[in-house]
Amino acid sequence: MVQKRCMNGALPRHPLSPRARLRSMGGDTQSGRGDPHPRARTLGRAAGARREWSHHEQRSCSSQKGNLMELKDFTALVVGVDGSSAADRAAAWACQFADRHDLSVRLLMMVSMPVPPSTDTFAGPISHWYTPQLVEDYLDAMRAQVNQLAELNRARFPQVDITTEVQLGAPAHGLIAATGPSDILVVGRQGRDGIVEHLLGSTTDAVLSHSKQPVVVVPMQGDWSPDGPVVVGVDDQGSCQALHLAAQIASSHHTTLQPVTVVHFDPSWTTAFDDRMPELMAANAMERLDDLLEPVTEQHPDLTVDAILVDGKPVDALVKRSRGASLVVVGSRGRGGFIGLLLGSTSRRIAGRSLAPVMVVRSESTPTHQA
Repeated sequence: MVQKRCMNGALPRHPLSPRARLRSMGGDTQSGRGDPHPRARTLGRAAGARREWSHHEQRSCSSQKGNLMELKDFTALVVGVDGSSAADRAAAWACQFADRHDLSVRLLMMVSMPVPPSTDTFAGPISHWYTPQLVEDYLDAMRAQVNQLAELNRARFPQVDITTEVQLGAPAHGLIAATGPSDILVVGRQGRDGIVEHLLGSTTDAVLSHSKQPVVVVPMQGDWSPDGPVVVGVDDQGSCQALHLAAQIASSHHTTLQPVTVVHFDPSWTTAFDDRMPELMAANAMERLDDLLEPVTEQHPDLTVDAILVDGKPVDALVKRSRGASLVVVGSRGRGGFIGLLLGSTSRRIAGRSLAPVMVVRSESTPTHQA
């Protein structure tokens, strides 16, 4: 079942097609009768081009089926832990997700040796200060800490295979290197307010920027429900993989898939042209959304889809709908509001502000299909 909603004034006020509405704005764009407004002629060409692109995108999504990552392609969640409350929360989320999807969990702690004290008596290279035994003792202490976290989660999720590992090295580099083609990387996020870099932390920010695998950012303080909807940011380009994966997760959770498309309406357009401009843009956006959703509804006929068209900003729209959601999924690239995901500011802001865990998926990721 597919339900479509337009929010924040984006709802078309009358059931005219985009081309019919262009004719109502001052002329017949088909026959040339009348003298349409110059922007109507321009918008008419744009509308036609968008519809052509939309149908191309639909064919593209359908043709990508064999190249899209499937949920069943993944076998493990690699969770970066460091003894913080945020990392502990990420580990708990990962174990719960793994329990639902029959995945294993690997708790990985990357550690660096503390800097030696600066004293007059200290001299020589750092290797002289840290003897092999001292390094091993320090690693043993870290292993005990990770093992304690593993035992807590094994008690809650006895069916999940949880392993632990401690390595010396830079956290971001080590986590990315340890994540294979059949893994999902999970990291924690410290807070909810402030500068994005402070919200994410340097390790999480670096992982988002460089990991080729899906990355889930789990907020330490949030408001999500394991049975809430799966919210997915949908745009023209780069949405196929995110939408495909989000639909599978929602279907397996027996919950609602909530695709969110953002169209920004500049108020000056209505005064300079016609007050029906937002209606035309909303209709075109809904048409593109229909095209993108068609393969999803065919593959998951029993899935409840609550598609939403929002007038506003992408980050604000997804953050608002993250409250009570089980997961927010965003793709790596886009042509509109979600452009620059992963490497751009939009994805980092969504991951830094969302009240629910955020899964960031690269569109160009190559799946490893299981035999």
